[in-house]
Amino acid sequence: MMRIPAVLVPGFPFVAASVKSLIRLITPRKVFFMNKKFWYQPDIATSVICWSFTFMILLLSILLWLEITVFQIWTAVVFIIFCVVVLIQIFFRWIEISDEKLIVHTIIPQNTKKFELASIENVRMARYGINITVKNQKYYFIMRKSSCEILYNLIDS
Repeated sequence: MMRIPAVLVPGFPFVAASVKSLIRLITPRKVFFMNKKFWYQPDIATSVICWSFTFMILLLSILLWLEITVFQIWTAVVFIIFCVVVLIQIFFRWIEISDEKLIVHTIIPQNTKKFELASIENVRMARYGINITVKNQKYYFIMRKSSCEILYNLIDS
């Protein structure tokens, strides 16, 4: 690759740049999302049901501990199962946005939803999440406020 002589850039030391990189700098490019990830929880009703079943495992662990009165291996096993289920509930749900698609990953991989960004009809920020309308079907995702704002801006632009 042919190198051009060092160039003085204001505020920076001498920089040696190739012709190819200079051409890349001056040509207009499309802005890419680069697959951003956002963690979410489903709508209120689904979240209440899922987390209720999860906390039933915790209550079973506490019940075993109190019933036997001595710390047993079964109490620890059920508590570890509870911790694993909590981690699955939190980290297996995410929304991924790429250049052309919005992918909603769920706990069960067969239920993953893929939407074209062009098919999204309406995006609205709510107090604790974001509403997305695709093909007359509404989806509500509970998210952190900062993630919600970033996702809204990426979809809306």
